[in-house]
Amino acid sequence: MMTQLLCGAVFGVALGFLLKRSGMCFTGLAYGAVCQRRWYELVPFMLVVAVQALVYHGMGHAGLITLPSFLPSFSLVSVALGSVLFGVGAVLAGGCLVGTLVKCGDGRIEAFAALASFLVAGYVVSAGPGMPLSAGLRSLAVVADDLPGRLGLLPLGLAAAGALALAVLTVRRSRDSVSLEEPSAGSGLGYWLGRKPWRRELVAVAIGLVMGLAFLASEQFGRRYGCATAMPLLSWVFALNPPDVVVGGCNPYDVVLGWGSGFAIGIPLGSLAASLVTGSLQLVRPSALELVASVVGGLLMGAGAMWGAGCLVSNGLVGTAQFSAKSWFALLFLLAGIWAGGCVAAAIAKRIGR
Repeated sequence: MMTQLLCGAVFGVALGFLLKRSGMCFTGLAYGAVCQRRWYELVPFMLVVAVQALVYHGMGHAGLITLPSFLPSFSLVSVALGSVLFGVGAVLAGGCLVGTLVKCGDGRIEAFAALASFLVAGYVVSAGPGMPLSAGLRSLAVVADDLPGRLGLLPLGLAAAGALALAVLTVRRSRDSVSLEEPSAGSGLGYWLGRKPWRRELVAVAIGLVMGLAFLASEQFGRRYGCATAMPLLSWVFALNPPDVVVGGCNPYDVVLGWGSGFAIGIPLGSLAASLVTGSLQLVRPSALELVASVVGGLLMGAGAMWGAGCLVSNGLVGTAQFSAKSWFALLFLLAGIWAGGCVAAAIAKRIGR
């Protein structure tokens, strides 16, 4: 058990460090694309998917990991509803679950509030009084998710083509833009880790590699899944108060403590390490409105992740790399939820401005 937790934590620390050090936020990228029409923001997002898909399917066809011939069936109604709620919640909370954990590493009070409300809502709908509602939603309009089994070698080719196309877009963008990077103020590992600006595209490639290799690492412990945060976070609550049945979530491996649990705990540790390296650790007192928005956002993400069978990471990044029909379907509604959340946030800001 301890080995699993430590292995997962290593990958969580790597992801948390990369996100905090680069300032990249998955919700922020999606928000910039769908709410502010900065479509290039989707390039780093999709780079994570493409690189992860290359690693995942490459390892699968090399016999290093197991590629499933089909994935569990899912409810069109439950996944759509849950994904929209999660998207709205991610905007209100100022980031998805991974973003929230990164902020926890900074000691951000509103992030801890969002995390606490997520755990409450997630437990209620997956193992508490809300289970009947969750089970009812998951029984509506159920369809098969056997897309990987029907595609064969095609995902590997599509991932390679996608990665190449995104690389071309990145190169063209770099040529057309004027570099604002300041002259080098140092050299060596300390400068590179702590002060040198990091390109988001390169960070996206690194994150894709981390997420792809996570499949290989976790399968060594019998867990045939990649990075996830929703159920792994709830696994700590389940360990304290074991439920008889759990309804919802993206995979059954993380209901009990294991690799995923360590991964979730590692993210804020990696963020804290990046803050210490860069000297940016600073406790900020949130306003009352920020605190309320974070709590509401956490509640929506808790219910949304359980009903949507995943969060922005497990559906939007990991499942899409597996060519899961459920995850690509969920991603559309996650983006719709982020757009709706942006509209709500703008309306609130306008009203307060008056």
